[in-house]
Amino acid sequence: MEVEKNMNLLVDWFSLVDNLICQLFLSLMVVLIVVLIIMGYRHLPKNTINSTIRKKIKENGLIHFTTLDNAQKIKKEGLKPQNKELFFLEKNMVWLYMHEEEKIDSYKNIVQNKAGRDIYDCYIHFEGITDEQIDNMRYRKYDSAITHIGTFKTPSMPIIEL
Repeated sequence: MEVEKNMNLLVDWFSLVDNLICQLFLSLMVVLIVVLIIMGYRHLPKNTINSTIRKKIKENGLIHFTTLDNAQKIKKEGLKPQNKELFFLEKNMVWLYMHEEEKIDSYKNIVQNKAGRDIYDCYIHFEGITDEQIDNMRYRKYDSAITHIGTFKTPSMPIIEL
């Protein structure tokens, strides 16, 4: 009888520990998901384009790094969002940088250090950008990344090999 009572206590104790571990695991998963969403949100450019940036975009254009093969396709169809590769908050966006000659190597290093992008061998220089297109853009201050929602195409899109 004493052994049976001790066994029941042991089973109850293991059940309690098992429940606590499950609750702890679920709590950690929720925290992890929240952290990932916050990090993804912080990654997105959120600043509207101010007058200074607008002027630079209109004068110098924007650039997008890619492969030469893909650049030819972009030149024909425009730069289209690649939803399959992006975090859900980035869906339907294309990523660009301001065309600033002195920063192209820096931008190239940022882009090529991302997984699978070390093969990028050119960039497209988008020129003739309209105010309406700029109104559909957001800016990230720390690295000057710019997003545009939807397909992006301009009248002049020369391809520059790196």
